[in-house]
Amino acid sequence: EVAKNQHCLELFHGPTLAVKDFGGRFMAECISMFNQGERVTILTATSGDTGAAVAHAFYEKENVDVVILYPHGKISLAQQKLFTTLGKNIHCYAVDGSFDDCQAMVKSAFLDDEVKQKLGLNSANSINI
Repeated sequence: EVAKNQHCLELFHGPTLAVKDFGGRFMAECISMFNQGERVTILTATSGDTGAAVAHAFYEKENVDVVILYPHGKISLAQQKLFTTLGKNIHCYAVDGSFDDCQAMVKSAFLDDEVKQKLGLNSANSINI
């Protein structure tokens, strides 16, 4: 409580210290609860914070694979290590291009109904809203 009837919610106490940890963990728990054993693939593009938050949120979640595309050489090594070193169900690919190129690849996958259905595609950024 910062004043009478005023509260502050700090959203940076997650494992990556990004505000996206809060939303990423909420999404991961919802998908885990409601996917009814169906395999889901989270496909997302990142310029840093989203990739780390999503990777940590979905790490070792059953029936969920995470594919993260990021622009090679365009994010800090510290940010990159936050999501590329986890392994298991977290799959990271450096793209020879910009963040916009990564985002275009993700959008292309979502436009392909066969790919969407086969992989149970979902995204962890605003692309699917």
